[in-house]
Amino acid sequence: MAFKTLNKNFIYHELIRPMRDLNSLEKVELYKLIQAETRIRLRKSYEQSHSDKEQFYLDAFDVLGEYEGDYIIMNLLIESQWFSLYKKLLLNMKENRKTFKFNNEITAFLESIESERSRRGDLDQVEEKRIALKHILIFLEDLDESNKSFVKDFFSFNAGSNQIIKSFVTTLVDERRQNDEKFWIFLLFNKIWKEYYLDRSLQSVRGAVFYRELSKYVETEKVAIEHLKFLDFVNSKLADNFVYMEYSPFHLDVLDFKDSIQMKRFHLEYQNRISEVKEIIRLSDESTFMDILKYVEERQMFDQRTTSILQNKILQFQYPDSKELGYFKKLYEKYGDSNKEAKKIVKSLYLFELI
Repeated sequence: MAFKTLNKNFIYHELIRPMRDLNSLEKVELYKLIQAETRIRLRKSYEQSHSDKEQFYLDAFDVLGEYEGDYIIMNLLIESQWFSLYKKLLLNMKENRKTFKFNNEITAFLESIESERSRRGDLDQVEEKRIALKHILIFLEDLDESNKSFVKDFFSFNAGSNQIIKSFVTTLVDERRQNDEKFWIFLLFNKIWKEYYLDRSLQSVRGAVFYRELSKYVETEKVAIEHLKFLDFVNSKLADNFVYMEYSPFHLDVLDFKDSIQMKRFHLEYQNRISEVKEIIRLSDESTFMDILKYVEERQMFDQRTTSILQNKILQFQYPDSKELGYFKKLYEKYGDSNKEAKKIVKSLYLFELI
């Protein structure tokens, strides 16, 4: 059943009548008060609209495009028939002369579709997989123009498509980029990977390249921690959508590649590194100095994990008490004298007159 039909009274009493004499900014502020309720209603309406998703999206944009354009577009993108739905939505917006303000990433994506339509003269001639890939290329700053020309060959074996995957990975782990921007690229990459790759052996090769490159980056602890924050952001965003994304929490699922030894190897390296960093974050947040020092004694060394945790605590102005300080000095004399990171910790504690 269509969104308008299911929510006729709510739309009139909460979205039409109260907004009538308000300017755009005032409308947005007032909408925030009913956003949670509106999204619940959107979800319920969507669940009853499987036989007519086109009408659901037309209704949703007609009523909520001014307030929830990004959110609805994001859900539409996850649909298996996303491009068909989008083309009908675009046609409807043009016929009714409606325009909505979207975030920069979505705006750029819609503009890339419009540009391709103008070039070909007909939106029906625009290939969805090419559009998804070409849009991703806009954001891959370290990819030179010669490699961008490999778009037409991305779905076949060539060095250029490997280069695109490598560049995509550097974009994902780039802490200068906003998570919202990376999330949009992530969605499109998922569609390319899951829906447009037909050759499973090709997926295995590309999957190995993807995880090999990702494993290289997450060896750096700072990058790995930022990467984990991004994964949390992705899961939070997807949990809030009304369309369920039937993919693994992050890109490529190793179970899809049972025959690829390389894929399994690089995927395992990546997963092990992520698990290590999760443990570092957990210990940093929850452990006392004594917990960490006992771990040092067990290992008989100051490893990267323990020095990172200790440095993080000091940066947050958490210092050892006298008992912990004595324990630290003892362990440092035993295991830390040749460890550069342990020496930095000693310097930090000395500056604060603790050692």
